[in-house]
Amino acid sequence: MSKNNLFSTMFTTPGLTRRCLLRLSGATALVLVPGLSPSVQATASKSDIADASGTVKVLVWEGYENPEAFAGLATIDIEAAYLAANEDTINRTGTPGAFDLLTIYQGMIDPLIRTGRVSPIDPSLIPNFDSMYGFFRDADGLRRDGKLYGVPYTWGTMMVLYDADKTDQPKSFDDLMSPDLTGKVGMPDDAYAVITTFARYAGIDQANSLTRKQLEEVMSLLRTFKPQILSIAPSYGELPAMYGRGEIAVSLPDWTPTLLAAREAGRNVHSIVPQEGAFSFVDSWMLVSGAENEAAAYKVMNEAIGPAAQKVMADSTGLGIVNPEAVAMLPQEIQEAWGYDNLQSNFKQAPIYPGAPIEASGDVTTYQEWIAAWTDFKAA
Repeated sequence: MSKNNLFSTMFTTPGLTRRCLLRLSGATALVLVPGLSPSVQATASKSDIADASGTVKVLVWEGYENPEAFAGLATIDIEAAYLAANEDTINRTGTPGAFDLLTIYQGMIDPLIRTGRVSPIDPSLIPNFDSMYGFFRDADGLRRDGKLYGVPYTWGTMMVLYDADKTDQPKSFDDLMSPDLTGKVGMPDDAYAVITTFARYAGIDQANSLTRKQLEEVMSLLRTFKPQILSIAPSYGELPAMYGRGEIAVSLPDWTPTLLAAREAGRNVHSIVPQEGAFSFVDSWMLVSGAENEAAAYKVMNEAIGPAAQKVMADSTGLGIVNPEAVAMLPQEIQEAWGYDNLQSNFKQAPIYPGAPIEASGDVTTYQEWIAAWTDFKAA
């Protein structure tokens, strides 16, 4: 079965119908200001972690703190605050002790390190770390100077979703430009996701490393597409509601939690990776600099990647997971759809990019320039 067909038929099993409104990102300002200096190494010991208790304060996407996933932590309470945008990981973690952990995709690692918001993680203190798929355990994109900064938790692909009762399957960008879709597309207010997606539609392989000419090419393609857009939603959580109200036939770039929620609202929504490709993300746990309960934070990270928690996350979000023991508990159709048997191949059509650079280098544009271009696009 082709990958397009796999993605188009994902999440049809009865066990994956629970609503999950996970919000990814709006394009708020990226404020790169001085912060805390990352610690050199963990201060907690194995015995500290084994005996850890108390409250762990986390900044996460809604649903990532699912109580069912952490039911095994009898001595630890998780106090959650929710992200509305990727940049909240910087803008809300400036006060030491405000949070112990956060979750975010791989492209935010450099901004978080530069602002001193996160500290290196010692994987030897996380027993379940070695149980992950080697693809995620050994990912260079989660390390800087040999130090680990992210413990993979969930992953997914930013795809095109469509209501099959309102439109034919859009297999390519040309299909998305159909006059029948004018004013019928929903789009998230997410500069990174939208620009990366349209870089792929423009045929640019290194979609996170755009020269100024390439960025203008991408923005020109976006301007051509603008008549198709009904609304730019302030968060991903708005897109299922737009499907539910019958306002849109397509949303892009979008992810599986929207698909699940839209189906729960009674819409015949499916997903597809178009011919031009897509991109993927890995959301990871990161240790916030100045964490007040570091030992318990390590215990939470360990539980999060254990088989029980991973199974809960797969069922409740429809996202990919990183623990093969948990994958073995999933329906065969879901295992095949996510391509767990060959993860390297799975990411050829939808690569995991490192994120747009935050420091100028030659003619390559920075994330700050992406934000500015996106802001101008919305205002025009």
